Amino acid sequence: MAQLLEFAGNHPVRIGAFVLFASLLLALELWRMRQGGSKISPMKVVSLINQDQPVILDLRAKADYERGHIAAARHAPPSQLPQVIRQHPPGDRPVILYCGNGMQAGGFAAKAREAGAKEVYVLQGGVAAWQEANLPLERG
Repeated sequence: MAQLLEFAGNHPVRIGAFVLFASLLLALELWRMRQGGSKISPMKVVSLINQDQPVILDLRAKADYERGHIAAARHAPPSQLPQVIRQHPPGDRPVILYCGNGMQAGGFAAKAREAGAKEVYVLQGGVAAWQEANLPLERG
């Protein structure tokens, strides 16, 4: 402990930079937890589908949705996400959001919660991860 205090005394700039970096990292993670839904893997999505009958919402463009989507997924353009959730209230069922590569869906988890979803998940890696896991897509 004495060596740590001595190091801190000899290197205040490094210690300050470390504290600042750690604080920013913690703030970012807390913000992500509040804004985004929990990220889950494709296998966890399959498990939720089999156990809880979640509401699955595809946030991609209509053409992408029609080329292939997760079974039982509804098309929900980001601009209409609150309306889609209100039209099909999830109740106590979890809501799973996904996009093409997992980059957009997380930003819409807060909107899903505001619209009434209690438990929101985001498919990590989106449809790309789903296909990489060799899971099927429905067409049409």
